[in-house]
Amino acid sequence: MTERWAAQWARVAGDLSWDEPWHTLHTPDTPYGRWFAGGRINLAANCVGRHAARHGARIAVQWEGEPGDRRELTYRELHDEVRAFASVLRGLGVGPGDRVALHLGWLPETVVAMLGCAHVGAVHTVVPTPLPAEALAERLADFGPRLLVTQDGAWRHGTILPLKARADEALTAVGGVEQTVVVRRTGVDVAWYAGDRWWHELRAAIPEEPAPPVALEAEHRLLATPMATRRGRPVSALHGTANILAAAAAVHRYGLSPGGVFWCAGDIAWLGIQVHGVYGPLSWGDTAVMFEGTLDVPSRDRAWEIVARYGVATLVTSPSVVRRLRGWAQRPPAHGAVASLRRIVTLGEALDSELADWLRHRIGAGGIDVADAWGQIELGGIVSVDRPVAPALLPDPASPSSTAVSRCRPAGAGNSFCATRGREPCARWRAPAPPTPGGTGSATRAAMPPATSPATPLMPGLPAPGGDWPSTAAWTRWSASPASSSR
Repeated sequence: MTERWAAQWARVAGDLSWDEPWHTLHTPDTPYGRWFAGGRINLAANCVGRHAARHGARIAVQWEGEPGDRRELTYRELHDEVRAFASVLRGLGVGPGDRVALHLGWLPETVVAMLGCAHVGAVHTVVPTPLPAEALAERLADFGPRLLVTQDGAWRHGTILPLKARADEALTAVGGVEQTVVVRRTGVDVAWYAGDRWWHELRAAIPEEPAPPVALEAEHRLLATPMATRRGRPVSALHGTANILAAAAAVHRYGLSPGGVFWCAGDIAWLGIQVHGVYGPLSWGDTAVMFEGTLDVPSRDRAWEIVARYGVATLVTSPSVVRRLRGWAQRPPAHGAVASLRRIVTLGEALDSELADWLRHRIGAGGIDVADAWGQIELGGIVSVDRPVAPALLPDPASPSSTAVSRCRPAGAGNSFCATRGREPCARWRAPAPPTPGGTGSATRAAMPPATSPATPLMPGLPAPGGDWPSTAAWTRWSASPASSSR
């Protein structure tokens, strides 16, 4: 670890509000090390509470539903909602370490639920809304939540998905879920069973003085993200609280956005959208735009209308979405219609030069900065941006110790990470990886960046104890010897 690298991450950690200060930045005593030892922190307090106290009237969330309905939440209002839902969770017996599954689309309640879980120290996962009942049951069985939060129905491409009905069917095959909280979104009729509770009724019955946020250990589990099935068993990446918070804050301000209205367009079930569409902008007190539906409803100009309506300055989305927007456009939007847009960043796959030129010149008329970001689920989202906002302040994700591969072992040997500096990763072999603050896990060659990309990331996204769990949903840690723990 270089002094410059340590100073960069220490600066990021210094921008956060700690209940108890950390005394050691990084301790390399496990395969991925430990971050912020001694520190206690709460993500919800950092993303909402401190901003509500300083500038409560500032808009935190600009939300738009697929049918065109809109909601606006200031930081003070979002703070009130988060504390209220945290009180609901406590009233339902949910506390630190308990698991909560969020079977929700892109709603303000989804953000409130994510932050409410963080407030009380519960571990959450966001389950994709399009899943059929059988696949939903598999996800729930793997995660093992004691509480499920869903909605009556969800808008998607002009139709209503029957989320509550699918959840009811899935729960007939899954044990352990004690109660289901239901958000009334579409007004469709739903069946009602013992343990079902309406969100709005629980919200109306909260105590006047909600409990304060829990001061959690720095690497207390925040969220779980399902990954590809390995050897017939589902595997999920677990991410720590301070790990994700530090990584999201650093990447947001120094890599993605210099400030202003921010929109990360994508599915909320995707980790990159959770980290960079919610935690990143809210950690800095920015305004985050959130859209529920698909971008071609009611017209294929919906994306550019959202940019113009809310004055979006930075847009983050995938190249696949951009290709779709280009294919839909009979002609690009008038530059005046997207005059607020200053920066577009893509993530999830490589951005080709032709697509970048279309964004830069046809959409931005030469006035938009276009950047390409790279990251992984295991690393907690984005770890590098080819054109960062503040190159000197964005921590270098490359570890000096990982510039060469010292020992290889066969692919599939378990908790391994294949990355090198200056040459193609080998297709057949993987090598042990050092830690990063925002993620946890392994990566395959197909997911690696080009040979010119940095070496194995070393940043807080990869939480120290690390961890995933097999289909039994048992909480496990990475083995002290990565070669001995295959999945």
